[in-house]
Parts: sequence; C-alpha cells; structure tokens
Amino acid sequence: MRAQIAQSLWAYAEACGPYRLQGWAEPRGHPLHFVDNCWVRAEVRGSDIPDFFADVLKAEVPLDPEIKPEGAYLIEAEEY
Repeated sequence: MRAQIAQSLWAYAEACGPYRLQGWAEPRGHPLHFVDNCWVRAEVRGSDIPDFFADVLKAEVPLDPEIKPEGAYLIEAEEY
C-alpha cells in the first residue's frame, strides 16, 4: 500500500508508536494494515485527523489545507 505524504508528522514520531495508533484507531473502526509487528497504518478520513492530533499527539498541529475532510488518508506509525 502506497500513499502520498499529505502532511509529515516526523516531529511527533516519539509521541505515537504503532501501539498508540492502534489503540486510537481500533475503537473508532478505522481499518489497520500491519506492515510488520512494529509498523502499522490506519485508514482515516480527513475529518478524523484533528482528533488524532488532539487525542494521540496531545498537540495542536495545524492541518495542511490540502487535506480535505472527505478525503481518505493513512496515518502510519513505526517503532524505532
């Protein structure tokens, strides 16, 4: 599965590992794709991304204006 990077979250990588992403995504019904046991991708809508920023990253990250609420996106997290 390949996706274009709509917004890089590299500055927040330590705040969200694969288990935190999984813990956030599963209760919300977001499909998960495991690349391996340390790398996961969650399918989300653009309208879900601000909740991810607040709930997981605990940050007010400005949303890239190119991200559309109805668009489909991936959030990925990898353990370092």
